[in-house]
Amino acid sequence: MWSFEGDYRRKPQQRLGGASKTKNLERSELLNQLKSDREERERQRRREAAALTIQSWTRAMLSRKRTKQDLRQQFDSKLALAKVRGISDASAIKLVALLIRIFNAKEDCERLLMTCQLVVREQRQLAEWICGSLQRWMYLVPRLSNMALKVVTHSTDEESPVPHAPPLRLLEIIMAPDNWSTKLSDANQQLFLSTLYLHLINGGYYQQMVHLLVTRIPEVYESTEAPPTPLAESLLNLLMKPLTFACAVNDSTLLSCVIEELCQDVFGGAAHSQICNFVIPCLASSSKYKLPMDRIVAVLGCRSLKFLDSCPAPSLLYSLLMLVHSSAGLMHQGSNTDSTSDDSDIGNTSSDEFNDANTLCNYLQAISDLLGGTTSYLISDVTEGDSEDEDDDSMDSSKPVDPVLCKRSVYPW
Repeated sequence: MWSFEGDYRRKPQQRLGGASKTKNLERSELLNQLKSDREERERQRRREAAALTIQSWTRAMLSRKRTKQDLRQQFDSKLALAKVRGISDASAIKLVALLIRIFNAKEDCERLLMTCQLVVREQRQLAEWICGSLQRWMYLVPRLSNMALKVVTHSTDEESPVPHAPPLRLLEIIMAPDNWSTKLSDANQQLFLSTLYLHLINGGYYQQMVHLLVTRIPEVYESTEAPPTPLAESLLNLLMKPLTFACAVNDSTLLSCVIEELCQDVFGGAAHSQICNFVIPCLASSSKYKLPMDRIVAVLGCRSLKFLDSCPAPSLLYSLLMLVHSSAGLMHQGSNTDSTSDDSDIGNTSSDEFNDANTLCNYLQAISDLLGGTTSYLISDVTEGDSEDEDDDSMDSSKPVDPVLCKRSVYPW
């Protein structure tokens, strides 16, 4: 009755069995049941949160769809009005801004082509519009050009491809401000073109150009500097405009960006016959396109291992050797009196650019990395071939042959 141990308070007695009279649970069973109840409540909370997220996303998607549908109706009405009354600066800005807001490559292809045609038709007024409100058009024109290239290059219907004339003509106009009727000042022209080229290159400009070369130009089976079609010459000029501008203004940021994408998408795509037999020989021999070989070699020397993850090493190696040793490439194509003088000029240019020890080290580093990547590439091909049926003829003429490997076997520089 009396406690002399210092415990003067009564201790609460906790019954783990609860108030249930039907069953008496053990301690371990009760703890497990409570744990399962907590987990079930947590799962229910997650299901409710997921349902709310899905409902919110669905409402937002339906709202965006209705808004874009309303904007498409506004765009169609303004476009029809512009066809009848002509297009002005305000209506052109409104059309392009609406198109940027609603753009979808599948649904708005015709709208984009009609807009490009209207802008190309009014190219004289376009120069005045850009000079009058440079900041607005410096935002609109790069995005319109990028959307036009996306529509041309992402067409999936091979029987009826998207017409490439309006988008490419638009690019030719806006990339040549020197030919505009109304001229920009030198500073504004440099700012406009720098913004344009940076936006296009960040949007995959060279990848889109290579896609057009491969899909819209027929196969080129022999090395040539003559464009096989007028479109091939136009695409080559568009391909080199960013590099020519970056070298002219000496913009190091733009030049590094251009050379990196050029190496990865164009030089790394030399497995295609259009690039291997047309683009690379033109760049290697033409005095019209003077390539900054020291910067190209520096980029390849620093980032060749990065490029090997996205493009085959034989293509990069072939492109590098053809560009550096252009005189040897010209001798293999067949020398004549005119090409002899050009050959000596190109050879002198290459030798001058490699007087710098740093450039020579970068060149040797790039060659070393690309040779290692080419060896791995060839070994992997041999391994894959051996794993197939041994009865298959490895020299079957029906199988496509890599033009770069054929070139390497003929010209083992």
